[in-house]
Order: sequence, then structure tokens, then C-alpha cells
Amino acid sequence: MFGRFWLGVTAAAAICFGMASASSAAGLSGHKAIYTIDLKSARSSSGVVGVSGGTVYEFADACNGWIVENKSYMVFNYAEGPRVETSWAFSAWESKDAKTFRFTVRHSRNGTIVDNIEGRISRAAKGEGGVARITRPEESEIPFPEGTQFPTEHMLTLLNAAKAGQNVVRKVLFDGAGLDNPFDVNAVIGGVHPSHGIDAKGGEDFAQSPTWAIRLAFFPLPGQAAAPEYEMELIYREDGVAEHILQDFGDFVLNANLHRIEKLPNFGC
Repeated sequence: MFGRFWLGVTAAAAICFGMASASSAAGLSGHKAIYTIDLKSARSSSGVVGVSGGTVYEFADACNGWIVENKSYMVFNYAEGPRVETSWAFSAWESKDAKTFRFTVRHSRNGTIVDNIEGRISRAAKGEGGVARITRPEESEIPFPEGTQFPTEHMLTLLNAAKAGQNVVRKVLFDGAGLDNPFDVNAVIGGVHPSHGIDAKGGEDFAQSPTWAIRLAFFPLPGQAAAPEYEMELIYREDGVAEHILQDFGDFVLNANLHRIEKLPNFGC
């Protein structure tokens, strides 16, 4: 599920083994989820004293691909200096055969656009290395190695590994959320737990599901850094819904709490 929350103060975090089977893909729930965001903790050196905001995330099965839309808005308050308002809009289409990935990003800070990105990947076969062709803000190419996965493919990898009882998964991820792609992502998967329950948040149409806590660490390629650039922990349901998200940027940590969810209809395929 989850592309990145782009925070406008540092690189944000992305979420997302092989080719997803038809049965695994069918198990993902199309949904619209609203999360509230607040500050969990911060070091005094960060200067951050408060964060408020939210994100609206939509995931849909589009027959031969998946569509993701993510819009976030946050306000950062600092011990010194003015507050910072940041907004981020991300959209992507990812083919189920893992050959094509299209993405756009629009990020602004205090009303000024700081990122406006559009790009596309087309490759002959799943797992093949190549380049992402960026058409905005200017034409360029971003190389990625063999074995690179796209976000929903990567999410299915994590969920399949969790169901199989695996504890560690390491993959290269290209999520399209910024020009700093791709990332070497190390995932540590906790044991299965009952769902926290989403009925009270509009999720009456969702079946009961086990959940797993999955901790993701994002390293820059070529993977020689001793410490990750950032980390993320998600409480994931089997159907791809994230019940809770924690983003750890080192100097501060953010919570994203599920506030409201609704099931989206499929495209009739």
C-alpha cells in the first residue's frame, strides 16, 4: 500500500518476493483511508516541538494494474522560527506484471512548489534492471539494478513473507516518490497478531484479518551505509490495509493513526 508521506523537511519513507500470484493480488482490498498525523517524539536538536496534519490514501485494483493516490498535509511547529506548512500529492499506476510503473509527485512548502516530478518505467520483464525516465522537472534518467521492485509488488512480497513465517526480507525498491530513488529496503517482520479492529472507523465491510508489525529500514544504494536514512513501522492487515504507521527520521518520530476507512468498488474486472 503506501507510497511516501513527503514531509518537506527531509527524505520521507516508503512502504511496499517474487511475482505476486493472482490469488495474492485478489486478496488486496481497494480502499480509501484517512490518517491523522502527530508527533510521537523529538530530540531537542531537531527543533521540532509539534506536528499536526493528515493524509488521504486511496488504493484501487484497475484490472491489469493498481492505482495509488496519496495526499498529505502537515504543519511543523519549531521551538524557534516560523511554522512550516507542507503538502504532498502522489499518484501512481503499477502494472500487475511488474513491467510498467508511472508516477507523479507535487510537493509544496508554505505554498511554494519545491518538487514537481513525473516519470515512467517500462521494462521487458519483471525484475529486469533499467532506468526510470523522468520527464519533469527536466528530462533525465535514474538507473535501478536487477531485482528492483515497485511499491505494490513490494507490499505483496512483505505480506506473502509474513504469511509464510519469514522474519527478514531485503529488496531494492523504486517507489517514484522522489528523485532519490531507488532504496535498499530491509524489512523485519514480527509475529502475527489479531486485528485491532477497524469496524468503529467505517470498516464494517472489511473481513477480520490477522496483522503483522513490519519494520522497514531504507538505505541508499549501493547499500554501503552503516545506518538507514529513515525507518518506518506499519501494522499491516492481510488485505494490505495499514492500521497504524510510525515514521522514524532519527531526530523525530511521527505517528499516523487510522481515523476513517471505506471500501472502494472494483472496476468490474
